[in-house]
Amino acid sequence: FSPSGQQIASGSDDNTVRLWDVESGRCLTVVKDFHGAIESIAWNVNGNGSYLATGCYDRSVRLW
Repeated sequence: FSPSGQQIASGSDDNTVRLWDVESGRCLTVVKDFHGAIESIAWNVNGNGSYLATGCYDRSVRLW
């Protein structure tokens, strides 16, 4: 879940990350820029805003 609790991110073995609206259940966006299944997702909040980190099967980590 996002820090606000309004979105949730999901990762899949179809090499995508999807951001969902919790209240409506609607998919807000799909990120397809991966070369393997998504193994982990984590939110981070700091003084500059919130970030989403994704860990991929190809051993890459990306911050969004």
